[in-house]
Amino acid sequence: MNQAQTPSLTPPRLTGALAGSIVVGTLLLALPRFAHTTPDSIYYTDLLRYFQGDLDRAALQTPFAFRFLVPWVAAWLPLPSPAIAIATCSMVATCSAYLLAVRLWANFLETQRQLHVAALLLVCSFPTVNYGSAVMTDAAGFLVVTAACLALYHHADLVLGLLLVLGSGVRESTLLMLPVMALYFAQTRRPGWLPALGIISVSTLLAAGATRGYFADLPPYFWTPSWGRMMDNLSRPVSWATVTLTMGPLLVLFVLPTSKGPPPVALRQFVVSLALPCLALFVYGVTSAFMSGRFLWPLYLALVPLVAWRVSRETA
Repeated sequence: MNQAQTPSLTPPRLTGALAGSIVVGTLLLALPRFAHTTPDSIYYTDLLRYFQGDLDRAALQTPFAFRFLVPWVAAWLPLPSPAIAIATCSMVATCSAYLLAVRLWANFLETQRQLHVAALLLVCSFPTVNYGSAVMTDAAGFLVVTAACLALYHHADLVLGLLLVLGSGVRESTLLMLPVMALYFAQTRRPGWLPALGIISVSTLLAAGATRGYFADLPPYFWTPSWGRMMDNLSRPVSWATVTLTMGPLLVLFVLPTSKGPPPVALRQFVVSLALPCLALFVYGVTSAFMSGRFLWPLYLALVPLVAWRVSRETA
């Protein structure tokens, strides 16, 4: 090949222009449904009112009380209503998570073009519209998982441990990072991984246990799988719709034929480490809790860069 025709590969990075586009795009898509609610939203606004001293503790409901951190933070905001305060936290969390996700993917992708495609797929997605500014805790949970993945990649064990301890008070689903850590450490085999895994896991589980202990006066709640719960979830058309809208576009792009070979090793390791626990958590949720596309949102961290790598034809 002529030397002048050889593409010049430069490492992708989160530029200021790209970051600005991500924030603006996220706001444009999420703000039209700002502060929209679901049947669960009332339990989070009740938590906020409890922290502000406007609601008796006995009125709180589990397992929502275990997800206390976002309502506690929102209670400090000088905003006109509990719903707006929690939605503001969701909006900030979504924008922050998207910026961190693209920064994370810059370590796995090969070109700036691929990174731009990944950012576009992430922002222009159903989760942005439906969950990005909701009166829920899912956006904050997505932020915790994203930041934890970035800390995991950079071997920032102290930061990772602190994130997961805090995450146990955001959403119990952030515990999926424990098997993610185990799978990632097993593949990369970096020195000192076993003590790090043990210390972080124990600290996170103790924090989750402390949260349950703090709310021990409320009725206990456990996510017990059952055939009836699974069939009930599988019979809901709305649940199927959210799952299809969340995963459908990415899966269609993923199965498109491509002439590319296998993805880079670092990307393969990350995808395997994150995708398997995410899918297992979703299946567990269907059998014991609820079926919704929002439980597949963390899977975007693995699937989006893989799809972007496959569909992008540019090499420079």
